[in-house]
Amino acid sequence: MKKYYTFAFLLFFNFLFCQFPNKISYQANLRDLNNLILSNKNISIKISLFSDSQLTKKIYSEFHFTKTNSNGLISIVIGDGENIQGDLEYLKWSEGSIYIQSELDPTGGTNFVIKDAKKLLSVPFAFHSKTAESLTNSAGIFKHYIGEYFEGGIIFHLYFDSQKNERGLIVSLNDLNELYEYSNIDSALIDESSNWDGEKNSMDIVNQSGHIRSAALACLDLESNGFNDWYLPSIGELELLYSRKVDVNRALKSIANTKEVFKLQFIYWSSTEVVLTSALRLDPNRGSILSWQKKNKLFVRPIRKF
Repeated sequence: MKKYYTFAFLLFFNFLFCQFPNKISYQANLRDLNNLILSNKNISIKISLFSDSQLTKKIYSEFHFTKTNSNGLISIVIGDGENIQGDLEYLKWSEGSIYIQSELDPTGGTNFVIKDAKKLLSVPFAFHSKTAESLTNSAGIFKHYIGEYFEGGIIFHLYFDSQKNERGLIVSLNDLNELYEYSNIDSALIDESSNWDGEKNSMDIVNQSGHIRSAALACLDLESNGFNDWYLPSIGELELLYSRKVDVNRALKSIANTKEVFKLQFIYWSSTEVVLTSALRLDPNRGSILSWQKKNKLFVRPIRKF
């Protein structure tokens, strides 16, 4: 009997490893038409990016051979596959919409019988950051620097806004004193969880009906070094911090009573959701991003903007 399969896609667009910046983390959950999980199955998948909605202008393509886990989940990194066409580093993310097409062969071959196409609703954070950096050269010279102690913490990201005002992100001098679950509401989604705006995510989390406690609330309630506008970072902001951990930790070493960021045994919550029961966390042991059940307790490192 011929089998038919369907994708239940969970797409994450993230800066996965600081030493390999031009990559995108991608996850997909595979089920058949009877909604049965395709567990522990060898599959192959081709990922292609297009600059038009008709999918006629292909600008990047690569191939992956992988295996689903017991929950039917695959986790790959776009940029690590067998390259077919194009270079992620030189894609012009700022010039228009990008569309992603996924093609599956559930037998692990190259007969891609299942296709799914979606518009990328946001530019992957690291690529957006790179584009922004290219624009700052004409905006002026930064008055601040990465690793500077400023306004209650350490600067780990700088940029100019559209009005050419210098802006940045600051990480707190310490982790919160205890571990926190993502939220006591562990089976509902907030409105349009962002991969780059942790402040919005944090407010949406605490404003959910029935909310009592969360990692986001602990950050919003924090008063540290004269500032009370801290929040739980998005996955994109957390990745930016991870990419600057050497500069940040060098600065923290010179300040008494502080804790370094991303100790290898610590795993950190982001404010970015995945599905009803899961959100994204960053594991510095492998520099990896994976979904995690919201009821679990993890480390938290607040950040703020200036």
